[in-house]
Amino acid sequence: MVVEAGYGIALAPACSVKETLAQEKLARVFVEQAEINQSLFICTRKVDESEHPFIHYLKMNLIES
Repeated sequence: MVVEAGYGIALAPACSVKETLAQEKLARVFVEQAEINQSLFICTRKVDESEHPFIHYLKMNLIES
């Protein structure tokens, strides 16, 4: 990631940088009075019978957020 290399900042969902934060490669900055609400839509083909592991991962990790 460019931010890890020291070039700027990024706005990223917590679930996408969870491990990097734990490894202390990135730091979290809290901005007062800033509230960001983002909708997430997961779309798959109708023919897919079972849930893809990545979709399961997103559902489980976004519940924590």
